[in-house]
Amino acid sequence: MTPPTQLPATHAPPAAASGPRTSAPGPTADFAIVLPLIAIGILGASTLGPLGLVAVVPAGLLLRRWWAGSSLMCRDHGHTALVDRARIFSWEIDSGTGRIVSMSGNVAEVLGYEPSELEGAEAATLIDIDEARAVLREEARLGADAERRSIVTVRHKDGHEVTLREVRLTPRREGLVRGVSVDISEFADALRFQAEHDELTGLANRSIVEQTVVDGLLSASGHQVALIVADLDRFKGINDTLGHPTGDRLLRVLAERLRASIDTMDVMARIGGDEFAFVAIGDLTVESASALAEEVHGLLTSPVAVDGLQLAVGASIGVAVSPGHGTTYADLLKCADIASYQAKHSGGGVAVFESSEGEASVTRQELICDTVRALDMGEFELHFQPQVDLQNGRVVGAEGLVRWRHPRHGLLAPADFFTAIEVGGHYHRLTDVMLRQAVEFGARMLDHGHPIPVAVNLGSMSFLDRRLPDTVGELLERHGLPGSLLTMEVTESDILDEKGRDAPVFEDLGKLGVRLSIDDFGTGYSNFTRLRSLDANEVKVDRAFVQGLGQTSEDAIIVRATIQLAHLLGLDVVAEGVETEGQLQELRALGCTTAQGFYWSAAVHPDAFLDLLADNATDRIPS
Repeated sequence: MTPPTQLPATHAPPAAASGPRTSAPGPTADFAIVLPLIAIGILGASTLGPLGLVAVVPAGLLLRRWWAGSSLMCRDHGHTALVDRARIFSWEIDSGTGRIVSMSGNVAEVLGYEPSELEGAEAATLIDIDEARAVLREEARLGADAERRSIVTVRHKDGHEVTLREVRLTPRREGLVRGVSVDISEFADALRFQAEHDELTGLANRSIVEQTVVDGLLSASGHQVALIVADLDRFKGINDTLGHPTGDRLLRVLAERLRASIDTMDVMARIGGDEFAFVAIGDLTVESASALAEEVHGLLTSPVAVDGLQLAVGASIGVAVSPGHGTTYADLLKCADIASYQAKHSGGGVAVFESSEGEASVTRQELICDTVRALDMGEFELHFQPQVDLQNGRVVGAEGLVRWRHPRHGLLAPADFFTAIEVGGHYHRLTDVMLRQAVEFGARMLDHGHPIPVAVNLGSMSFLDRRLPDTVGELLERHGLPGSLLTMEVTESDILDEKGRDAPVFEDLGKLGVRLSIDDFGTGYSNFTRLRSLDANEVKVDRAFVQGLGQTSEDAIIVRATIQLAHLLGLDVVAEGVETEGQLQELRALGCTTAQGFYWSAAVHPDAFLDLLADNATDRIPS
């Protein structure tokens, strides 16, 4: 039972109301109707757990019987016969004075007072002053007339504490605040644990993170507070492709690993779907906090065995330390979030907040917010870079590279926005856009008399999606494009081991005639046996090695070995990133047959690419 408007002036037990009074009134007709309904409503909304059901169901059933029996509707003491068996009571408080107007139900059993002892007393004298302040803050936030459910601690007449689940009824009657209180003392510890912990992992929740940070900042010890925020990379892809049960099991394993391995944090919490937070308080520096974050990063990103699979996620972790990065919880959280975005933008890992990142973060957050609109409005588009036959200079392929035509920031490359796509969880939706546009453009070139294969680069999560071959097959059939004119690129480092779940997807794509290309070859495991088991058609030499041609002998050796082995295995080779005549001549000498790069053209709009095809008889394609 909580005060409507004011803080308590004393903690002394309330005195009996002075002056004449009548017998304690039972509930009025409308209140008697609302009371059992609210009590039953507590069943679903107040505790959200089996313990809550145990606490509320008996009260709800008894209240229902109270209303159902006509004799219990009378305004006499007979109505208390059943209600007194339930540890529940209702109350009305004057909203102006904060004094109790009436009480009904099992008040004596729960609080030790007869209703006559409490009516006329200040309700605030029953509740702890800190809890009273919290109630008033919540009321100010929600509005005085908002229905509010809370767990409060009040004092029994003999001095011990009683824990109540309280529901304040709305709308108010004029001048009155009304509510129902249920004694849940038997379940208080379990309910508080539920209220303070994440149900899935058992780690603390966001509210505990905030309270711990606030307490640490208010402490007079002079210690620093470090707030570390970790966002899992590629987790949504696991949920989408392997299912939410698998994702949940992955989170539980990660949480248990954190609990077993870290004893230097004051709080470890799950604060969102794939977000974790950590609080450390003590004699800290930015360097020591960063070292803690690195430890967390290693634990989160190490492979996890789930459902017979070896799963691994990345993690982008941001670090903020008081007082340099803020002296309030809101400031530290903002700085840690900005740092985590910077870590993700840089490819994952740990980043400490830097003030110069604040402005850049505004743009990143803007892009995250804009991705849904951009996908709905068709702002993402594929541009195409020609792949050229090094012997005759003719265009023999087109690689689709995604661009975002942003209304304010202009044409953005993936490096500028892919973090926003991942953070927003729109990876698969963007993949669908890329696939559709690639097939549409391939069919368009075919209609113009150019049967040129179109390549599109998809991440590893796409190839874990068993629905991918069906999606591709439907697109090919709809647009009349042969599968042989579509090339699916996957980065070498994204290929799973030979027992991975990607193999059936590759096999089904192969049955459609779709070509498989291994992108950035030479930067990963360079497993040629794996290439053959996947029936790969092509390897692409990474631009890093092409850029070194003519400068280092090591790069030339790697490129030569890749070309020779690929040809022995019957694979085509495409060199990326050709920019100079010298690189072109080196590739020809090494036996490479196809290449792409700025030497011929950057990626261009589909219309401009069709113009390039009108004049492609020479090495240098007009730009």
